[in-house]
Amino acid sequence: MTYPALELVKQVAKRYPSAWQTIEKFRKAKGVDLPDWDNRCYVPMAASLAIINDAWPKNNNANLMSEIGSWASAIAAASTWRLSKEVYKFSPELETMLYEQTRDKDEIPCSVFDNMPFYCIYIESQLIDGMHGFFVHFEFDVNHDHLELRFLFISEPDKQNEIPMIPMHIHLNCRTIEESFELTRQEAIQNLHNIYGQTEWTDHISKVENDKAKDAEVLLIARTVQLVLYICAKNAEIKQNPQSKPKRSAKIVDHGKEIRKWDVGLRIGQTIKSNRETIVKREPTDIEKEKGEMIERNSPRPHPRRGHWHHFWVGPRNTAERKLVLHWVTPTFVGVFKDEHPAVINKLK
Repeated sequence: MTYPALELVKQVAKRYPSAWQTIEKFRKAKGVDLPDWDNRCYVPMAASLAIINDAWPKNNNANLMSEIGSWASAIAAASTWRLSKEVYKFSPELETMLYEQTRDKDEIPCSVFDNMPFYCIYIESQLIDGMHGFFVHFEFDVNHDHLELRFLFISEPDKQNEIPMIPMHIHLNCRTIEESFELTRQEAIQNLHNIYGQTEWTDHISKVENDKAKDAEVLLIARTVQLVLYICAKNAEIKQNPQSKPKRSAKIVDHGKEIRKWDVGLRIGQTIKSNRETIVKREPTDIEKEKGEMIERNSPRPHPRRGHWHHFWVGPRNTAERKLVLHWVTPTFVGVFKDEHPAVINKLK
């Protein structure tokens, strides 16, 4: 079965046969015949909209505008991801623990995303209902000089063999990630006002229901951002899947053999799993039985403390060498004895 991310690339190419050539023309005109844009963005969505502009009727129908936006997002993500075809898959335990950090305030500077390893990556998710995973890449709004982080969530092909997709984004022209979430939410609500108009908005859309929908959208992005942050962290545990041996050449052919897969947090995930099982199943030791009530009164029950982010700047101030470094502080398990931690065996030649 075709991999969903690669299937989207093929569907874009089938629907817009000249898409990749047009994207490269935009790249060559960058800062020459066209306005320049941020180098973190491979190609702005303005190029995607130019590709599909002639294929769609000109009207303000809300459903049609939504479909145009989805395909523009698909072209932008697919044209960027196909360059390297990098896929990251988290251990379920680490993915769950990172999602649990969503309720923490992310007072992390948005510049941390400068540590993205590629123009675009695809992250498989085992915990987002109905979704296979999502693309992540930079977008630059050439009209407003806004840098954004774009997400395109996709599912397995449906009965018509089409890939369901949901585009989202957060603004990066903010001081912190927390501020970008709030700005993104406010903009989403305003965009719906602009599309439907005040009368239709009042007649057909409940503001309360819409606010709940937008809160759910922000929660989804907040969770998935945690995964992106981990990939950007300097101490992230990321190893190439031993069965992933990509075969690539100078010419991109969009074949499954070009995909490279990375395993994320396998060792950490096993540690989290083992310690959580220990907390559930653990019996009192002989020493604890002897001390009896005193242990119950003075010793906390074994429990996990979630991981959290720690960031700091390195390099001289006001220079290009200055860079934000992000570390993930691994979770600790209180009340678990040292001999209860799983052994890790490293074989050395």
